[in-house]
Amino acid sequence: MNTWRPNTVEEAKRLGWRKLSGAKDNYHQQGQGNENNQKWVSPSGKCEVVYDSTGQNIVTDPVNMGTYNFFPDTEPMNHLNYDVLPYIRWGNSPDDPTKWYQRILGTY
Repeated sequence: MNTWRPNTVEEAKRLGWRKLSGAKDNYHQQGQGNENNQKWVSPSGKCEVVYDSTGQNIVTDPVNMGTYNFFPDTEPMNHLNYDVLPYIRWGNSPDDPTKWYQRILGTY
């Protein structure tokens, strides 16, 4: 569902994607070396892409990769119920090795 993404931060900027920070990108900064990952969302807020600290490489590992959102962050209750809570329960993908409590605490 989230198959097309801008290849770089510069391309994301040109296409009107917006950078999220603080609590809105913590779930994509799990594990050593990922602390400076950057999360960007499409103009609709439904597609995400995560770049490494350089903004030149898309992060594709199952723990930190960008995902599809059923609801954008501008609809916080729906986003929480349909995107965040399922992520906490099941992770980003079947290959996500983290446990639910690691996803909440960011301790992976």
